[in-house]
Amino acid sequence: MKTKSPYRDNKEFEKDLKDFANKFRVTIAEHSLKTSGYFEISCYNLILRYYEKKGYTLEVMNVQSDGFKFKCGPHGYISNFSYFKATKIDGDGQEDTVYILHNATAQSVFDDKVFTTPENV
Repeated sequence: MKTKSPYRDNKEFEKDLKDFANKFRVTIAEHSLKTSGYFEISCYNLILRYYEKKGYTLEVMNVQSDGFKFKCGPHGYISNFSYFKATKIDGDGQEDTVYILHNATAQSVFDDKVFTTPENV
């Protein structure tokens, strides 16, 4: 008996991308054809869903001329990639805003020459 692979098929990732593009009415500029790139994008989409479930309104930011551009690795200037702004009004009428960036590099507070790309910020 053949066992099912624990890994997602790239076709499932491609469907996620199409659903993402349709939901946010954007064209996707570029993405990886590798499973690792699809996985990165899928994780980013799950983070967006988390904020939606918490009642945040999502707004697409920094769409490039060729469409929404995912940052599927630590290289490149963050200003060249798209991201989301999540906004929610709390019970006191205060606006809570979160910017959801992907693979954004952060500078160390201990050494100004050290930069890293944290997984969960």
